[in-house]
Amino acid sequence: MHWYYSFGEFIRYSLTYYIYNEDKIKEEITEYLHKASDRELAWFIKNYSDQPALVQIVYIRLIDEFERRRQSGLKSSSKAIDGLLTAVDKLAEKANMPPEQFYSERIYPIIATIRNRRYKEFYRFYTGKKLTK
Repeated sequence: MHWYYSFGEFIRYSLTYYIYNEDKIKEEITEYLHKASDRELAWFIKNYSDQPALVQIVYIRLIDEFERRRQSGLKSSSKAIDGLLTAVDKLAEKANMPPEQFYSERIYPIIATIRNRRYKEFYRFYTGKKLTK
């Protein structure tokens, strides 16, 4: 996903949008079912027909996003991740560590802290309570 830093961020954005715009869900599902090819329609019915509307619409939003990007000529690129991996390798070399050890001792704790903070904020936002972990 080019415009979102991760797949999770795309899903989070979509869910937030549809939670606040529930009236558009049924309309967009109906619109997709009318324009979908027979193959897409069969896939949707087989895998998503018994799912809640919110799950269906996130799938549809993802399909529409990929199609829109394909039509606009965007192609996936691994340049960003290659650059990140190269940078981490250089940092690990400066710290006299193998890259695996650098990830486990320096990178993963940072990522865990960020994700834990997001989890706590999400919990507080949707429940109004503070997480006690």
